[in-house]
Amino acid sequence: LIGSADGQMGYQGKIEGMILVDKGRLAKFDLLVLGKHWGNSRYTQGARPGKAPMGQVFRLSDGKRASDRIPPQGIRWAPGYWNPAT
Repeated sequence: LIGSADGQMGYQGKIEGMILVDKGRLAKFDLLVLGKHWGNSRYTQGARPGKAPMGQVFRLSDGKRASDRIPPQGIRWAPGYWNPAT
């Protein structure tokens, strides 16, 4: 469960998946998150009332397509994501 301190928005779900490390390298990363989200926020303006289903899938890309190198928009304003020393 993650959410605001007042409980007005959040996400509650279940995480399943597989992470495989081979010879010290990340070889496989498959993750599925299924749950429900609720509440309005900067990124969810006009959210429907109550809890709504939401799922995400994460996979390790092979880096061969240009789209594999596009970062998520939300981290563009987070220098610490790219450089933890900042």
